[in-house]
Amino acid sequence: MNKMKLRKIAVSLGLSALMVVGCVFAASAAGLNSNEQKIMDKLSQTITIDGKSAKIPAEYVNQARNYLTSTADITDEQYTEIIKNIDSAFALVKEQKTVDISKFPASVNSQLLEYVKKAAAVVDLTVSYDGKDITITDADNKTVFEGKPAIKVTGVDMTPVFVLGGAAVILLGASVLVSKKMKLFSK
Repeated sequence: MNKMKLRKIAVSLGLSALMVVGCVFAASAAGLNSNEQKIMDKLSQTITIDGKSAKIPAEYVNQARNYLTSTADITDEQYTEIIKNIDSAFALVKEQKTVDISKFPASVNSQLLEYVKKAAAVVDLTVSYDGKDITITDADNKTVFEGKPAIKVTGVDMTPVFVLGGAAVILLGASVLVSKKMKLFSK
């Protein structure tokens, strides 16, 4: 084989390995459709009032992500209604001139709860509030959200490590093949 053909083989192997890596990472993010991703982006936003910032706690956002990933896709109509309620809730919070929820009047907290209930109802979820914690259940009465931090050990996803390791092995193999063909190693 000539050097040009070996280069083409090596480059092809390298690009193939990169495509495999890219596909694995794309597949791992494929759990949300575009509407669900936009909802997650909205829930992850930071609200700034008078120089102070607040955002929905990460563990709550993660519970929402877990639910959206495990259910049927959110339609455009559902998305529109859900975002309308999220935007209304965020606007109401901004009107309070403070990010400290404990300083909100009871009427504002009640209205915020109504926005949550309306958004949840769009996807057949029921919201209950016992004066301390919020719980959201699905149509089968399975809890999909608890208003307290959820500690869930899920383990580490080793797929990217294995794929990158495989890519490294392929590239190493291609390098050895090219080196042998070019007689870079002596006997």
